[in-house]
Amino acid sequence: MPSKTTLRRIYIYPIKSASGIPLKSAIVERRGLKYDRRFMVVDSNNSFLTQRQIPNMALIGVKIDCDNLLVSAPNMPSISIPLEPSRPHRITVKIWEDECLAIPLQSEVSSWFSKLLGVSCQLVYMPKETERLAPPKYSNRKELVGFADRFPFLLTNESSLADLNFRLRKNIQMTRFRSNFVVDGAKAFAEDTWNKISINKILFECVKPCPRCKIINIDQNSAKHDPEPLKVLGSYRSQKGGIMFGNNLIAYDFGVVTVGDNVNIIKNNLSGI
Repeated sequence: MPSKTTLRRIYIYPIKSASGIPLKSAIVERRGLKYDRRFMVVDSNNSFLTQRQIPNMALIGVKIDCDNLLVSAPNMPSISIPLEPSRPHRITVKIWEDECLAIPLQSEVSSWFSKLLGVSCQLVYMPKETERLAPPKYSNRKELVGFADRFPFLLTNESSLADLNFRLRKNIQMTRFRSNFVVDGAKAFAEDTWNKISINKILFECVKPCPRCKIINIDQNSAKHDPEPLKVLGSYRSQKGGIMFGNNLIAYDFGVVTVGDNVNIIKNNLSGI
């Protein structure tokens, strides 16, 4: 009898490319999990910054305390930021090919990030009225996305990581892949073949395998770089469009998901990627 696939972990990343927050349950909303990637650091040209350019962003600690986001970093004082800033000012920010309106945080917040990262930058927030669309090639219902790279949800598989770790000299943690949902009980890379799944009766479509970048080479606890993970993954997971690990999702329903929920495979694409 095949083992059940279950939701093993849930993560949100309120600030894009900062550390994640593990949750026992999370609210599925139109543009992703509640509070996920609603904030983003932009440079002096209002273009997004990530660990690709500044690995030390991995050291930015993030916690939720009531209605505030508590942000910390080594050798820096902690700061508190409203989870839903309501300042009237808007600026146009750039993320990949998209441009959208965002709220810039107060100057003292921008100064904190500029000092930490060693570049002139500022923290911005995506207000509710901003509608950034997921790529229309893979979504036909005008699904929204926050400041995530392309899609509102990302799923990875414990067995797929175990397969990669078997090939590495030193094991890495799933936190490097920065997924929202981590599942357990499925075979390695079974997620390649999933077309539709449900978690607690919430329907998701697996729209596109996720191409990986050099962020998976960055230890999320130390910000140290090691080129082996992406190199090894590329030796057997290179596909058209990139080196694939995990699957991007869009949601057809909304509600609450909880660690331990069954992940039901509703429709399989047996050809995989």
